[in-house]
Amino acid sequence: MNAETERDPHRIRITQQLKIASTSVWEKPGFPQAHRPNIDHLSSHIKIGVSFPPLQLHPALKPELQAQAREIRINKLTEQVPGKVTSYNFSTRDLSFGIDTAELSDFELRRVVFLQAGIDMLNRPSPIPHNEYSDVQREKITFVLQDAFDPNSIIEQTEIVKSGFREYLLVDGHYGVEVGPQKSILMDKMYPTAFAIITDQILRRGGAIDYFEDIASRGQLQLVPEDDYPNFAYILFIALRFINWRHLLDALKSGDMYQAAGIINTYGKKPTIRANAGAATFMELLKAMEADEQNLALEANIQRQREAELN
Repeated sequence: MNAETERDPHRIRITQQLKIASTSVWEKPGFPQAHRPNIDHLSSHIKIGVSFPPLQLHPALKPELQAQAREIRINKLTEQVPGKVTSYNFSTRDLSFGIDTAELSDFELRRVVFLQAGIDMLNRPSPIPHNEYSDVQREKITFVLQDAFDPNSIIEQTEIVKSGFREYLLVDGHYGVEVGPQKSILMDKMYPTAFAIITDQILRRGGAIDYFEDIASRGQLQLVPEDDYPNFAYILFIALRFINWRHLLDALKSGDMYQAAGIINTYGKKPTIRANAGAATFMELLKAMEADEQNLALEANIQRQREAELN
């Protein structure tokens, strides 16, 4: 049996998890169309143990920024939860699962699969050509071109690509630098994580969306062992007490901090929600995500050290 054949059972398991979630949750009338993954596309783009090609950086990008850009790209591309390594190719929309990840228990695997489905939904790149830059963007890009490239490039050779909260600069068709808000990579992790948690919580209740909605509004959701982002899940469950989960997903998928805060303020229950609760809720979720990421990075580092000692 060759390696490709051996990987087929893994693909089948992952596809089964997608189909179960689609039938039991995502296709239900109560689940919003805007948050339904494309199952056919996802199923046809599953890869097992595949490493995606390295980022093609602009050759004129200064060396110190090239190293920084590669690190950012790796953090964006790969989920390094210990024992649950996955990668997503933002160009081809391929999903790669490590062999060990594909062999997880059903409960653990499905959370990883739902997270990847959420990443794919958030990945909707929208190019902004140089002649449509705002005055603020034009000023910022002009400074970046002067500061980051040697020799300098000209603004007419650039475009901004926005995907989720992230904005990055393309110069002569090559990846340049991140030009979006600080912590945009962490912001982009919030929607897929919330989507995965909510899907899993509904599925644990047999797909009963109304029941999930009722206990969420009463603050009765509980953390489960499969929560790799427990701080984020805890704050998410608090938020779901005063804003419907559909609107919170809309906010986290909006790709704009101010728009996200506005959605939470608009649809949050009154008078429970304060005037500035939208921004506060968004920032609390972001802080929780950052704390979880730091804990996961520490855990991964400890695991690597142990493996090095054994070898």
